Order: sequence, then structure tokens, then C-alpha cells
Amino acid sequence: MIGNPRLTVGILALSFGAVASAVWLGWRVIHLGVHPIELAVFSAEFVSVMSGLIIGVGMARGFQPNKVHGNDPREPFRFAFAVADIVGGTRPSDIRAELAASYSRLWRRRARLADLSMAAVLTDGPRRLVFVVSLSLALVIGVAPIPMPPLWAIMFGLAAIVSLSCAHVLLSGGRVRFGDRIRWSSAALGEVCSRADRVGLAPRRWVGTVASVVVLNLAIALRGMSDRWTHGLAPMGSDDRHITMWIAIAVVFGSLYTLRTTAAPELTNSHLVSRRTDERTARRSAIGGALLIGLVGLLAGILPGNVDAADDDPAGVVQISNRDPAGSEQLGQAFRG
Repeated sequence: MIGNPRLTVGILALSFGAVASAVWLGWRVIHLGVHPIELAVFSAEFVSVMSGLIIGVGMARGFQPNKVHGNDPREPFRFAFAVADIVGGTRPSDIRAELAASYSRLWRRRARLADLSMAAVLTDGPRRLVFVVSLSLALVIGVAPIPMPPLWAIMFGLAAIVSLSCAHVLLSGGRVRFGDRIRWSSAALGEVCSRADRVGLAPRRWVGTVASVVVLNLAIALRGMSDRWTHGLAPMGSDDRHITMWIAIAVVFGSLYTLRTTAAPELTNSHLVSRRTDERTARRSAIGGALLIGLVGLLAGILPGNVDAADDDPAGVVQISNRDPAGSEQLGQAFRG
């Protein structure tokens, strides 16, 4: 199989992604704090890297040229189904049941690579849920999930993401396309939060993606407007606010990409058509409103200017006057006069 050019390039891309990921994670470990949010985000990053590498190795071992399933239209589960087909694992029809089964098999003395690969696939949902919740809390309480990285660390991080994505596409023999894993992780978030779809409502994979867009945009709006105008939340440093907001925006774009490239769910029961219309209207209104206030908060948080609560504190006037006794006396005489 090494003679296959696509497989060879895929292995090289996977190797380069492993090196770039090691550099990025090394920088993260050196600058890792002890706050629970920082630890949660780092754990999500580590799981993402390790699962990507395990999936890549599994597909390399079970590499098969694209024949039948290359144009598989199943969305957004295409990524999970493709990995299952290639490594010889079981397709996850239900996330919770398959997750429990896969993890239980890991405790065997000789866990198969297919089990490891499918377990890695199934961590994408919980990982994205942890990431969304951690970012939302970070913006609300004013704690950056990561410090502002230098340019070289950012380049290694981006190189790791691109390399692992290319490796998955190449090692899948064409069954995985760019963007498939983003759609899968966004959909799996809803699968983790709910055991079954609600009758008359959109599928849980769809609701989870919409919820992540709304929650993150609300958190961005609260942080930006608080630091610039209301000061209702604990103040956040400029670098911390910028890096947290940009990471949150990247996650929001991933969710919006999922909604845009995934076919909207349709109810098959004719008596639920009116409820389907209500659901579509509510969903579009929620997304549109959240994006609007999120944009306001983003601009308020990243635009230059006064965004520190301390600069607007009237107590500063008193402190300045107390440092100048002569000025205080003159001020008192002016009021008495």
C-alpha cells in the first residue's frame, strides 16, 4: 500500500500534523494555567489532536480506494460513517449507545484499532460541547481560555489543523471531504445533549448546532458591551478579550457552516406542517437576532478605544484630588464660595 501515492502523501501529512500539533500543545502546556476553564479548553484541544491522529492511523491501516461510497449524501454523519466503513467498525446509529459500547471495548486487553478509531470519532461531540460551554463561561466571567499566543505558535496550530484535515481526506480514499468533521462534531453536540429527537421539533443534531450559535453570540455580546459601556461583568484585559472572542467567532462560523451546508430537516407527518413552519421561523429569528447582537458585542470588544471599567471609574477623580492637597483646598473654597 506504500506504493499508492495518495496513501503515501496522506501518511506524510499525518506525520507533519503530529509534529505541528506537538509544538502547539507544547507551547500550551508551558503557558497553561490552573483555572478550570483553561484546563477544560486544553483538554478539549488535546482530545481533538489525539482523536485526529488515531483516526488517521486507523484509516491508513484500513486504506481502501474510493469505489462505492464516494458520493455518500448522508449528512452530517458522513465523517463518522466513512471512518466506520474504512476501519471496519460499526456505524453509530445512536451516539450514546455506540459511545458506551466503544468505550467499554477499550478496557479489553487487546482493543482493536477499529474500536479505538470509532471511540475517537465519538469524542467529537462531547469535545465540542465542552469547548462551547467553556468559551461561553470564559466570556461571561472574564477568564481567557488561553493566553495570547505568539505568531509562530499560531502558525503551528493552523498547520496542525490543515495537515490533519488533508490527511483524513487523503487516507479516506476520497470518502471524507473537507468540512465533514466540522459538520459531524456540530451535529454530535446535539446528540450528546439529548437521547432522542422530540416529536414535531427539528432533530437534536440541528437544535444543538443552532443553540451553540445563539449561546456564543450572547456571550460575545455581553462581554463586549460590558467592557465598553455597562461594566456589569468583571473587567477583562484587552489581549484576553480579543483571543477569547476570536476563538468564539471561529466556533460560530463552524456552526454556521454546518447549518449552511446541511440539508434542513423536514417533518414527514402532514399534520405537523404548521409546527414545522413555526420551528423554521423561530430558528431563523433566533439565529438572526443572536448574530446581530453578537456583531455589536464583537465590535465593542475589539475596536480601539476605552473598554476598561477602571478608566470610567469616577473614584479616579477623588484619588487624583487626594494626591494634590492644594488642589483639594481650592476645590473646597470654590464650593464654599
